[in-house]
Amino acid sequence: MSITPVYFDRHRGFAMGVILAGSGIGGVVIAPVLQVLLDKYGISWALRILGIWNLFLGIPVACVVRHRTGFGSRGRTRINMGLVKRGSLLLAINSGVNSLSRISMGILADNVGRQNTMIASVFLSGLSVFALWYNAPRARYIAFVVLYAIYAGGYNALLPTTITDIYGVENYASVNGFVYFVRGLGSVLGAPLAGVILGTYKRSADASFIQDGTEVLQGRFNNVVIYSGILLVAAGICVSYVRWLDARDKGRWAWKA
Repeated sequence: MSITPVYFDRHRGFAMGVILAGSGIGGVVIAPVLQVLLDKYGISWALRILGIWNLFLGIPVACVVRHRTGFGSRGRTRINMGLVKRGSLLLAINSGVNSLSRISMGILADNVGRQNTMIASVFLSGLSVFALWYNAPRARYIAFVVLYAIYAGGYNALLPTTITDIYGVENYASVNGFVYFVRGLGSVLGAPLAGVILGTYKRSADASFIQDGTEVLQGRFNNVVIYSGILLVAAGICVSYVRWLDARDKGRWAWKA
């Protein structure tokens, strides 16, 4: 992935989207394949087979990739430590807050209901995208990283227990597998669509073009933010609908669920 931007100019966003979608396709394919391997050969040979498979796929790919002349350097690479530190800081903040959120959201869910907490976390995630991420300066973006980590930790942590509450322990494996299949489809389609929304552009050394191009890219990136927010709001509506269906099937409405 790190060398992909070198080979694409105008369609760079779409190219990265397609490549990143490969992880979603891999998730869709590898889950049933791994289950078959585990059932038939056991965990030891399943891991060996996966290792051999990766080896035979990775070596040919590594052999055909070539350095593009005129881009980058084969010599010593100078790293902008300022960018590294900023990226590391944001990642550390997100990971730390997300970890604490998963615990606190679990405690909250035990008191007010798991479905209620999941619905709130999904809708609040979408709200934070629109309120804080859109056209965000650095301070507001850090606030978004913190709040989104809190809310995302909620629905990630509560998904397995919510599935159990609604469908029962006996149906957990099949329902959870289907949910991950749908999430895999989202990964397959989501990244390329975001790349299409981001659009295409061409590099230039002209200063005025760079300034205008940056403004255009910022506008397109804001469109990607809107796209992400709409998906989260739509997910919140779907989760709310499941909450209503669960109450209907059980024949009663409970505020704590």
